[in-house]
Amino acid sequence: MKIVLREECLEHFKMFEHSDCSILLIQAQAGQGKTTFANQCQQETSRTSTWISCTTKDQDPLILYDKIVRALIPDSEAALKRFQHEIVKQSSLNEALELMKLKVSDLVGQVSGPQLLFIDDLHLIQPSTESLKLLEHLVDRSTYRLKYILLTRHPLQMN
Repeated sequence: MKIVLREECLEHFKMFEHSDCSILLIQAQAGQGKTTFANQCQQETSRTSTWISCTTKDQDPLILYDKIVRALIPDSEAALKRFQHEIVKQSSLNEALELMKLKVSDLVGQVSGPQLLFIDDLHLIQPSTESLKLLEHLVDRSTYRLKYILLTRHPLQMN
């Protein structure tokens, strides 16, 4: 298989990496090279990079939160267990979501050094407004140290 480097796209990635922007959205139909291009970006960056792939299970914001924490924070198992116990105590989904938003703010503060978080197949969580809101909250709370590469087949309904 021959891999074609997308030099112009990689130049845009480098501009993004050194900009104040926090999200690079890669949107294309299946088979158009989103993942290949993202892998090329990952090879080009000097930032620590982490990759997660969404599934329909990530429409549950707790599952998505767990996946993001595991990707960004090494050795997060004990903290996740404590968090799961706190979530169980919540009486409603809204209260659980509010607690997750608070914890996301804590999470962002724990990110060490400049990082890129690649989130592949993000269109699979599209039906879940709660998971999208959680992701929006994470992006809104992020500092220059954390940037996101979002890969999707369809337009996202995010603010």
